[in-house]
Amino acid sequence: MLAANPFSLVGMNILITGASSGIGKSVAVESSAMGANLIICGRNEIRLQETFDILHIDKNQIHKKLIFDLKDEESIKEISKNINNLDGVVLAAGNDLIIPFNLTDRSTLSGILDDNLIGNVSLLQNLIKFKKIESNSSIVFFSSVNGTLIGSKCHSLYAAAKGAINGIVRSLANELSRKKIRVNAVAPGLVETGLFDLNKGIISTEEFLLYQKSYPLGFGKPEDISLLTIFLLSTASRWITGQIITIDGGLTINH
Repeated sequence: MLAANPFSLVGMNILITGASSGIGKSVAVESSAMGANLIICGRNEIRLQETFDILHIDKNQIHKKLIFDLKDEESIKEISKNINNLDGVVLAAGNDLIIPFNLTDRSTLSGILDDNLIGNVSLLQNLIKFKKIESNSSIVFFSSVNGTLIGSKCHSLYAAAKGAINGIVRSLANELSRKKIRVNAVAPGLVETGLFDLNKGIISTEEFLLYQKSYPLGFGKPEDISLLTIFLLSTASRWITGQIITIDGGLTINH
């Protein structure tokens, strides 16, 4: 008889923000293939439905989708009160902006912090407040090598948000350890998502090729990040908490 698979997510109830695109979408698809019951969240109804339509479903799986904006406090409270208890939370909602620091303003800073930090943290705070996260569960944030291990030009606000996430992960992991709830963050390098394509058009071909050479294993794919996330959600990572785990194709070995 085969031993139980410690990487399996069968029977686990997992909520994923930012599931309508990019890494969040990939995490949702791969987690469904590993047997999880998903609640996928996003603010774009059409794109979230596209994710929902490609989730793996077998006879024992139930998936749900929630369309709301993480800036809407009332929606966050209502959703947190009414969902079933969770075995995992993946906070993948986020956005990047390439802009020189001298062109930023308070409004731009607020937008980046809302998209990458405040909305996700507010949702998590409500889930914890209403006791919706089970003991022995896993919470996964998304950090970045940007602002934590390297400093990229014109990413100062994004780097500030990701640096804040690292601090929350460390402190919250300690705070929730009494309930055996693990809190970690995945810190990717450059991953080929829709956001990657958008930002690629901003820099010159020469700059892009030079940057590409700094990645010994090349740029990442969304599934590279998803599989690490699944590991952190699974019982295979039951002795890991408070960690910021870098996954960058070797970028930082030369820094």
